[in-house]
Amino acid sequence: MMLRRHLLPTLACALLAPAATTTAWAQATTPYPDRPVKVIVALPAGGSADMIARVVTQKMAAELGQPFVVDNKAGASGQIGTPLVSRAAPDGYTLMVSPASFLTTNKSIFKTLPYDPEADFVPVTKFVNQPMVRVQ
Repeated sequence: MMLRRHLLPTLACALLAPAATTTAWAQATTPYPDRPVKVIVALPAGGSADMIARVVTQKMAAELGQPFVVDNKAGASGQIGTPLVSRAAPDGYTLMVSPASFLTTNKSIFKTLPYDPEADFVPVTKFVNQPMVRVQ
C-alpha cells in the first residue's frame, strides 16, 4: 500500500517533467538581437571609452548581424547619459559604456543622483583595464 501511494505521484512527475521543459524552450523564438541595439557612452566622443565602444560594437554587429549604434551623452560626471540608460526598458537593447565610477563613487560624491546605481543597472562585462601612470 505504501509503495503504491508513492509510486503514482513519482510516475506522474516523471512523465510530466519533459513537457514542462519543452514549453520553456518554446518561448525563446527570436534570437537576440532582432533589432538595432543602442549603446550609450556617457563620456565625450573621441575619448578612450568612445573609441573602445566603437571597436567592440563594430565586432559585435558583425558577429550578431544587427547594428550597434553608439550614442555619446557626455557631461556632469555621467549624470546625463547614465539616467537615460536607467530609464530605458530592461530588455538588453540599451547598453552603456562607462567607467565604474559612475556606478560606484558618484553615489558618495553627489548628494542626489537621477538614478539608483544598485537597483537600475546590471553589470555585463568589463571591456578593458586601463591603468594610468602619472609622471612628474
